Parts: sequence; C-alpha cells; structure tokens
Amino acid sequence: MKSWTNKNKKNKSFFFDDYTESEIIIEKKNINSIKVSLNRTSFLFFIFFSLIIISSIKIFYLSLYPEKTFSSQKVDNHFMKERGDILDRNGTILARNIDIYSAGVRPKLIKDKKKFLINLKLMFPDLDKNKIKERLNKNKFFYIKKRLTENEKTKLWLLANKAVVFEKRQFRIYPQKNLLSHILGQIDDNNIGISGIEKFFDLSLKSQKLINSSLELSIDANLQYLIREELINAEADFNTIGSAALLMDVNSGEILSLVSLPDYDLNKRALINEDIYTNKITKGVYELGSVFKTFTIAAGLENNVIELNTIFKNLENKIFCSGRGISEHDKLPRSLSAEQILIRSSNIGAIRIAQRIGIEKY
Repeated sequence: MKSWTNKNKKNKSFFFDDYTESEIIIEKKNINSIKVSLNRTSFLFFIFFSLIIISSIKIFYLSLYPEKTFSSQKVDNHFMKERGDILDRNGTILARNIDIYSAGVRPKLIKDKKKFLINLKLMFPDLDKNKIKERLNKNKFFYIKKRLTENEKTKLWLLANKAVVFEKRQFRIYPQKNLLSHILGQIDDNNIGISGIEKFFDLSLKSQKLINSSLELSIDANLQYLIREELINAEADFNTIGSAALLMDVNSGEILSLVSLPDYDLNKRALINEDIYTNKITKGVYELGSVFKTFTIAAGLENNVIELNTIFKNLENKIFCSGRGISEHDKLPRSLSAEQILIRSSNIGAIRIAQRIGIEKY
C-alpha cells in the first residue's frame, strides 16, 4: 500500500495498487456471459432455421398436390349448391347460388329496446322505424333483413348483442339483372321456381346432374343486350307502353333472343301478379290486324295483280264487306299506291288488293 501526501493541505490519501484478484473475477463473468449469449444465439438460429425448412417443405408439397389442400376440401364440403347454374350459349353466367346471411332478432333478449332501435336505424336508414318498434314490442322473433351484405353483417356482429341471430342460407343471384328477366323468371324463399326457366326446369336444376354442371340455354346474352337497347330507344322515340322482340335461328329454330319490355331486376324479388311481369312474347294475346296486310301485299305481288307503284284511285272512307262496316283508322289521301297502302296501313286499300287477288288465290 502506498501513501500520497499533499504538501499544501497536508492530508493523507490511500489507495490499493493491487487489483489482480478483482480483475480476474470480472474477466470470468465476462467470459461466462459471452458463452451464454453464444449459446442462446445458436439455439434461436437453430429454431428459425428449422421453421424455414419445415415451411419450405410444406410449400413444395402443396404445390405438387394442390387438390389435397385443407382449404379446397373445406370449400368443397362446406358449400353444396341447392340449385344448378344457368348459362347462355357462350358460357356467360345468368343465374347462380351463393351463400348469404340473414339477420333475425329475438326481442326477449334485448335489455334496452330504445337503444337497439336507434342502432338499427343508423345501420339501415331505409328500415321502417315504426314497423320495427311494433315487432320489438310483440316480443316475437322476426327478420331484420334476409340478404345482408358483408359490411352489414359485420356492423350487426359488432353490436355484440345476443338478441341478433345470424342464419346462413343460399341465395339466387342474377348478374345480368334486367336483361333476361322474362326468360329466367324467379324462385321463392323455399328454392322453388315460380316463373320462367326457373319454374319449367325446376326439378332438373335441383337434380344432382345439373348441380354439378349447369343448364345451358340457346340464348345469346350479347344479342339480347343489343336488341333490348334498340327497343328501349324505340320506346323513347314513340312513347310506347311496352314492346317485344324475338330472334330465332332459321336453320335450327333455336331462340337466340327474347325481349319483353317493361322488364324488372331479378335480384329484387317481388310478386309476379302485376302487368310488368307478363312476358309479351309467350303470354301476350293480340289481334294480328294490320300484320296481315303484309301477306295481302305479298299475295298481290306473287300473283302479278299489282306492282309497288300500282295506284288505287278514289278510295272510300268507309266500305261494307260481308255485311261489316270497315273504315280507315285515320284520315288518308283518296289515292294511294300499293306501297303507300302498306306504309300507311290503309284498311280500305288492303281490301281492294285482296279483291283483285280473289278468294281462291288469296
């Protein structure tokens, strides 16, 4: 031990010159800590390396045998269609079943009905508040909505209210909406076809054969769209209350397009007892009337008794034929050519052409 003297203050201070033993202890501690750190690092490295190897093997296995994956088995077993798809001749999907959720309410489990009603109104602004309130007061189970979107389901689920019951069910969707409404028809809540193709092929669409495949129609959705657009434009031009068009393949008789206006969105299920749901092609009943004038003109041209420019002079406003009075639907010129008789749909002119043809030839 050494001593050190401060000459000015004359105070003594002492310190140990030998630190050998303490340094050894510190060195040993440092060595041990380094060894422990290395051991931990090695252990963690081994764990992560093993996980990477296992994951790589699993990915490689799944890529070789995709059909054996759990997710595919889960989807196949979980979703079993109750009704087969409907396609057009090009494979375009016209009708398909999907899984949806319905939301019901058990009022007896609601503690604060007023608060619950406010929450419902915020989620579904279109709901009739008074009607829901009345149902809540009856304390009987009822449905809030039978077709929930994923967003609506999430909002209801976040309420964490035991009174709200979710039911999973299948729903029929029609991606083309109005385009083929009168052809496809509708089904009811019990998966039974009530009109159109859905009704006619109801049993077939629920059979195992079509559930695993699909029902393909002769209809071409592209042609259907083009013809429907033309009819809509014509309705705007002529201010009609309805129209219809049918397109067939002359060689096979297949129906390529069938349009009846007004139509409706198949995804918005409704009762079918209104005029809008009547298919004017298959269920409309009409007096052909002026349609026969085309056959009259054709017969006159075929028998060479008229030409398109043949003039009929001094046509009467009204004549009697077989004891029945026939007049024009509108005021027309007294003299018309055969072509004008067809264009103006002259009743008197058509009768004069038929009289020239004669009963037997006509």
